Amino acid sequence: MKFLRRAANSRRPPTLPVTSLIDCVFLLLIYFLVTARMTNEEGRLTASLAAEKQGAGSGRVSVPQVVSVEPGPDGGVRFRIGERTATDRESLRSVLGMLSVEEGVFIKVSSLAPVAGAADALQAAKDAGFTRINYVPAK
Repeated sequence: MKFLRRAANSRRPPTLPVTSLIDCVFLLLIYFLVTARMTNEEGRLTASLAAEKQGAGSGRVSVPQVVSVEPGPDGGVRFRIGERTATDRESLRSVLGMLSVEEGVFIKVSSLAPVAGAADALQAAKDAGFTRINYVPAK
């Protein structure tokens, strides 16, 4: 960009052309709008509050299952679902296979757990037939 020297007696500050900057910002805005995912996966899960509104005598409360992914004692990974504990993908898949798939599943991953453990939990939930799978990272 070429700046012109201003005269010694000129009090007007130099100006920069911003037309190309506006074009770049506009193109980035269009790109992000087109590539953004506009669906809310959590909205498809059944909430326990909705089941409570049905009344006290309406049956069982529908609550999504929570799979906690934690570091194992030997450097591996451990999966906990309530009172049950699994140490590999196949045993986790068999435990998840006994549960109802309508409620969905949350994969809650500890910050100390290996990434491979989170991937195994997600794949085991997919293999068990769950379609509503949500990943919950550590805070």
